[in-house]
Amino acid sequence: MSGLPEVTDEDMVKTFNLIDTLVKINPKIYPNGLFLYTPYPGTPLFEFVTRKYGYRSPQSLEEWANFGIYRSLDGTWHSKDYFRKYKSISILTRFPFWKNNYKFSDVKNAIGGSRFGKFPFNVVYYILARLAILRWKKRFFRFPIEWMLVEKILEKIRGFV
Repeated sequence: MSGLPEVTDEDMVKTFNLIDTLVKINPKIYPNGLFLYTPYPGTPLFEFVTRKYGYRSPQSLEEWANFGIYRSLDGTWHSKDYFRKYKSISILTRFPFWKNNYKFSDVKNAIGGSRFGKFPFNVVYYILARLAILRWKKRFFRFPIEWMLVEKILEKIRGFV
C-alpha cells in the first residue's frame, strides 16, 4: 500500500526493493499491485488523518459517487506531487512490472486476458506492460504520459476511469 500518512519516499523505496527481492527468491510470485491508501469513515486511520491533517471526507451521495482510488487524490497528509507519483505507481503495478522476459504471447495469460487477448487491446496491453517494466526497473515514475493518455481514452469511452 502506498500513500499512507507519514510514510516517506524512502519507506516506499524499501517496499519496492522488498518486492524485487521477493521476486528473485520466488520467480513464480505474482505481486498484485501497490494500492493507494483511501480513508474511509469508521477506521482508525480515517480518524487520524481527519484529526491531524484536517482531511474532509465526501459529505453527500454525489461526492461519494465521485470518490475513488484514482479519482480522489486530494489527501491532505501528502503533497499533490506525492499522490500523482503514487497514482502512477499504482497503475503500473497492475501490469507484470516485475518480469524481465515479458513477451507479446504472454498477454493472453494476463489477468483479464480474455479482454486483452484480441487486437488492438493485446497490442496496447503489451506496450503498457513493457513501459511499466521499464519504469519499475529504472524507478522512473514521473510524467506518466502513457497513463494520462489511457485515462483520457477511458474517460471518453466509459465516462470515467
